[in-house]
Amino acid sequence: MHNIYGDFIVLNIDLGCGIACTPGYSGVDYQKYTKDVKYIVDLNKSKLPFKNNSVDSAVCNHVLEHLDNPMDLVKEVHRVLKPGAKFIIRVPHYSFPACNVMNHKNYWSFHCKPHFDGSYHEYIKWNNVNFVGKFAYPSRIIRKITTPILNKFLISYPFVYETYLSNFFPIFELGITVIK
Repeated sequence: MHNIYGDFIVLNIDLGCGIACTPGYSGVDYQKYTKDVKYIVDLNKSKLPFKNNSVDSAVCNHVLEHLDNPMDLVKEVHRVLKPGAKFIIRVPHYSFPACNVMNHKNYWSFHCKPHFDGSYHEYIKWNNVNFVGKFAYPSRIIRKITTPILNKFLISYPFVYETYLSNFFPIFELGITVIK
């Protein structure tokens, strides 16, 4: 995409940004909370107002858990992203007690990975899929030391973690990074 001067325009979108749009991104939300919201879209019902393969990157922070069918939005993001573009998702992990809020419609875990990696044929296959957990320790030092170790364990043994250890070592936030 080019502007009238022929300069290349980078289009980064923050889906469901609310009042805190990611710097350098154009906000996409159902109402104009701030001047950063450039596109008014009901993410639960509408298609994104962008051409195929026109968006350079997308972020979606703590939004998917509120949608009726979050994978519809993920499919839409895949449509609008350029090949090789990155989509960064942050959702609460089901093991964190504060994730049980009344307006959450779905819960997220490492077992959601097949929704992105092509294991389930009804969903889009992304080229690169990375899941990481942000652990909910009271101490930043403990979190900084243990998070890399626990994430390596989680990637190798997600079933063991989520079945036996998630109550002892809850994850505050699940980070999902996918590349088209």
